Amino acid sequence: MVIIFGDVKQLPPDELRQILQQCGITRIDTAARYQNGESEKIIGQSGLAKDFTIDTKVLFSAPKDAHLSPEAINKSLDNSLKVLGLEQVNVLYCHAPDFVTPISEIAKAFDEHYRAGTVQSIVPLAGGFLLSNFTKEGVQGGTRFSVQTPFTKWYDHDSMHDAISKLRAISEQSGLGMDELSLRWLKHHSILQDQDIIIMGAGKTKQITGSVEKMDRGPMDAQVVTSLESLWAGVEQDAAAIVDFELKP
Repeated sequence: MVIIFGDVKQLPPDELRQILQQCGITRIDTAARYQNGESEKIIGQSGLAKDFTIDTKVLFSAPKDAHLSPEAINKSLDNSLKVLGLEQVNVLYCHAPDFVTPISEIAKAFDEHYRAGTVQSIVPLAGGFLLSNFTKEGVQGGTRFSVQTPFTKWYDHDSMHDAISKLRAISEQSGLGMDELSLRWLKHHSILQDQDIIIMGAGKTKQITGSVEKMDRGPMDAQVVTSLESLWAGVEQDAAAIVDFELKP
């Protein structure tokens, strides 16, 4: 499993190190953009970068900016390695699509870093929706849905809201929280294999242990799984835009 290291203010490094080790988590996911760069700095200064495998993302500005130009990738990765105190990161992600730079140039730049050994793997990165921060009635302030972003474009559909309503009903009937339904389905009922990973987000250390405990409760009742998987038919068409790189902002 991998933990997203975003809100550094609420995750004391020493406490986080102990919790992660107790939970068997060996990888930390961060980004040049998280907390205006403070996330990577804290990971480097606290020594977490030496104790865990680190994944990070190229600094993202806006979809219409050339944030994945070779120059931008080089600058972002060089700074990440510097503040993390590393010579290599495990995975370097594209934080978001770049609709300006030709994809051939983006691919070449990533390939050069892979061949140079500054990154081990390269991955394109395709949300809080399950937390009901975003509903038909309105948006909760202070979340990624509180302004017009790709997240609102991806999820602000009747089909998505209807699916969440049905998911909430499944949660109430089964006595399992919506986050637990999601985590246990991913670990025990999805197509993920043993070698695959689940990236968890947490703003507090207790959320880390809570998520791990929920996944460790094992497979769910067959009827619950069937109900969950039936939701896909209703969102399949609108969900296509989430993974479509050609979607224009």
